[in-house]
Amino acid sequence: MEILVNQLIEQVSASVDRRIDRVLWINRDSQKLVCISLAADDALPRAMDRAEVEAGITSGELKLLESDPYATLEILPADIKPMHISRRDKARRIIGSIVELPGDGAYTPKERGPMVEKVSAETGISKRMVYWYLRKYWRGGQRWNALLPNYHNCGSPGKDRQAGESKLGRPRKLAAAGVGINIGPQERKLFAMGIKTFYDNPKNPTKISLYRAYQETLRRFFNQDLEMGPDGQSRPVMPPANQLPTYRQFRYWFQKDGDLARSLKAREGNHRFNQSHRGLGGDAASIAFGPGAVYQIDSTKGDVYLVSQFDRSKVIGRATLYLVVDVFSGMIAGFYAGLENPSFLAAALAIENAATDKVGFCADYGIQITAEEWPSQNLPEALWADRGELIGKMADQLAAGLNIRVSNLPPFRPDLKPFVERAFRTTNDWLLHHLPGAVDPDHERGDQDYRLNAALTLVELQKAVVQFILFYNRSRIEGRLPREFMVTDDVEPRPNALWEWGKKNRSGHLRVMPSDMLRVQLLPSGEASVTAKGLYFKGLYYGCERLEKEQWKVRARQKGRWKVPVAYDPRVTDKIFLRVPGANAIEPCTLLEQNAFFNGTSWDEVEFFNSIRGSQKERSRSVDVQATANYGADLESFIDEAVKKTRAANSGESKHAKVSGIRTNRAVERQRNNASLASAGESSDELVVNAAPVASPDSEIKNDYVPVPNNLELFKKQHDQVWNHKI
Repeated sequence: MEILVNQLIEQVSASVDRRIDRVLWINRDSQKLVCISLAADDALPRAMDRAEVEAGITSGELKLLESDPYATLEILPADIKPMHISRRDKARRIIGSIVELPGDGAYTPKERGPMVEKVSAETGISKRMVYWYLRKYWRGGQRWNALLPNYHNCGSPGKDRQAGESKLGRPRKLAAAGVGINIGPQERKLFAMGIKTFYDNPKNPTKISLYRAYQETLRRFFNQDLEMGPDGQSRPVMPPANQLPTYRQFRYWFQKDGDLARSLKAREGNHRFNQSHRGLGGDAASIAFGPGAVYQIDSTKGDVYLVSQFDRSKVIGRATLYLVVDVFSGMIAGFYAGLENPSFLAAALAIENAATDKVGFCADYGIQITAEEWPSQNLPEALWADRGELIGKMADQLAAGLNIRVSNLPPFRPDLKPFVERAFRTTNDWLLHHLPGAVDPDHERGDQDYRLNAALTLVELQKAVVQFILFYNRSRIEGRLPREFMVTDDVEPRPNALWEWGKKNRSGHLRVMPSDMLRVQLLPSGEASVTAKGLYFKGLYYGCERLEKEQWKVRARQKGRWKVPVAYDPRVTDKIFLRVPGANAIEPCTLLEQNAFFNGTSWDEVEFFNSIRGSQKERSRSVDVQATANYGADLESFIDEAVKKTRAANSGESKHAKVSGIRTNRAVERQRNNASLASAGESSDELVVNAAPVASPDSEIKNDYVPVPNNLELFKKQHDQVWNHKI
C-alpha cells in the first residue's frame, strides 16, 4: 500500500469524530509520517507511525480520499487578479524561509519556533499571523497558490442578510436622495405579487418591460391612500421617493427570488419557450444509427422572386422550397422547388426526388456528376415532418404504400428538426440571398423594390439549387458534435463522407423501390382524353407505344374520345405516365412534336402561359368588337348605295324587263371585263383579245354571236381534249 505526500486520510471510526488529515512529509525509511488536520483552527503538524496508518486503512478505520477540496487552487495564472498575486507573494516572502527548512525542520517545533520568532521580528508580522500563513500553505497542499486571498468566501454567500435599523447595501451618492428603505419579507411578498400580476401575466395584451412592471407594482401595492381627482376618478397617493423601493432593489429580488423558466413560459408561451429559451443538451444525430434511418422534411418560401420562362418581363412570385435531409449524415437527400403551395403533393415530389438517381437527374439540368457526389437515391426507414402536409389519409397511404414510418412533430417546434432547419439557413446565406430578386430583410420605405431585380426562371432556380446541394453535401458541417467513429476511422464531418462510412458500417435502413411503383405512390393523378391526335392532357398532346399498338387513336376517331387515368410530375411537362388499366403499373408518354415548345417547362409555367394567352385574347376583344362593328357599318352603307343606284337605273322598268336577256347581258358584261383587264395589264400578247364592238343596250344582239375565247377558255378546251384522248 502506497501513501504519498499531500494525500488525504479520513478517520471514519465510529468511536471518534470524523477527521481529515493531509500528509505533509514522509521520512526516507517510510516509517514516519507528518500530517496536519484540515478542520482544527489551531492545528499544527504532528508525527504519525506509518504502520499504524496502514493498519487503520486495512481495518477500515482510516480511508484514503481521492477528491481534494483544495483542487480549485490549480488555476491558470492568467485568471488570477494582479492584486491577489501581490498578496500571495507577500505571504510567500514571510514564510518562505520556514517551509524551506531542510528535512522535517518546518514540522518540528524545536526548529520551527525560532524561525517563526525571527520572521516575526524582521517583518513586524505577529507570530499568530505567521502561523496562519503556514497552516493555509500546508492545508492547501503545500502550493503557493494556497496563499491566495479567499475573497469568494466573504459576505456569507447564499445567505440572506437580516435587515436591522441600519440601511443595508451601498450608501447613496447624493444625500438629497435620502437613506432609502430595507427590503424585508413584506416588501419581497409585494414584489412577487407585482411580478406575477404585471410581468408574468400571459393575459396582458402587450409584454411590458420589467421597469414598467416595477412602476405598476409601486402604484398598486406601495401607495399610502387613494384620493378623488377632479374628474371623479380615484388616484393613488404615493409616499416620498426615499420611502419607496428602488428599481435596483426590485430587479435584484426579481433575479434572486424569481423563477426564470416560469417567467419565460408565462410571457412567451410553452411553444416559444421550448423553441428559443429552453436549455439544450444531447446530440440530435444520435437518433439515427445509419444513413436512411431518419429523414427530416420541411418547407419554406424561397426568398427570391422569379420571372416567367415564356415572358421574362412578367414576375411570377416566389417558389416553394422543400428539403429532405438525412439525420445521420446531414446530407440533403432530395428537394422540390416549384410554384406549388406547401402541400402533400409538393412534399411527395421532394420524397420522390430523394429516391431518384441523381446522376440522371442532374444531367437533365446539364450538370455532369458521379454517383459519389450525390449518392442518395433511396427511401428512408422513418420520416419526420410537421403536422401539416404529411397528416391525414394521404400520409397513411404513403406509409402503407412505401413502408415508411411517418412521425408528425408538435407544431411550432422547428428545434426538433435541427438538421433541415440548418440546411434552410445555409441555403439562404449561401444561395438565395445572393440571387437577383432576393428578398431584402432590411428593406425600408423609399428603397428600390427588390422584386424589380427578378431575373431567374423557375428552371434556372432549380439548377442553382442543385449546384448548391452538391456544394453543401461535400462541405464541413460546422458545430457537428464528434462521434466516436469520426476519430477512430478518421471520418470528416462532411455529409458525403458520413454517408459513405454509414453505408459500409451501419447499413440496413435505406429502402429501394422500382421507379414505376414509386411514381404510382407519389405522383399526383389526373385524367387524360384519348383523341385521334393522341393523349390530350391539360392542353397538350402526348403519344406512347400502347396508343399505337392498340389503335386507340383510330378508335377515338370512329367512336369518340374517352378518359384514361394518368400520373404526372408537376415539375416538368416532358412526360406523363399512363396508368395501365387493370395493372398496378404505368407507361411513360412523351410530348408530341406539335407541343415541343413546352419541353423542359413545368405545369405551372404552362398554366401561366395559358393565362397570358387568355389575357391577350381578352385585351383583343375590344379591337375585334370594334372591327366587326366597322365592317358591318361599311357593308351596310355599301349595300344601301348600290340599292339606291340600281333603283334609279330601273326606274319605270317592268319586272319582266329586269329578268329577261340574262345570258346576253352576262356575255356583254364579260366582254367589258376582259377589255378592262386587257387595258390594265402590262403584258398584252397573252391577255389582250380583240373584243367585238359592244352593242348598245337598245341594239339587237344576234343569238348566234360567239365571243372571242380568252386564255382560260383555251385552257379548258385543251384540257377537255386531253381528257377525251383527242391529243
